[in-house]
Amino acid sequence: MTIGLRIVLLVVALFSCIFVVRKIRKAQMRIEDTLFWIVIATGTLVLGIFPQIAFWFARVLGISAPVNFVFLTFIFILLFKVFILTVQISQLQEKIKNL
Repeated sequence: MTIGLRIVLLVVALFSCIFVVRKIRKAQMRIEDTLFWIVIATGTLVLGIFPQIAFWFARVLGISAPVNFVFLTFIFILLFKVFILTVQISQLQEKIKNL
């Protein structure tokens, strides 16, 4: 993993943590919802500090480059989040329909 990507991961993790904390302080987000983003930022920070983790997982999973592992991991995590949000929207629409 290149130094540039590591720096980008660290900067993104720090900015996302700052942004989430500001949203909590302004009461614009629920703490339950921010937990997901804090975990993502922490994971990004860990991958930026210890790139050997990405190298190991890429080698074990047979992925050609660690950067591809990082991108693939984030794509799967975000797809999972979209699925969870879709389920919540469906439940809310059902509640509105019943009202």
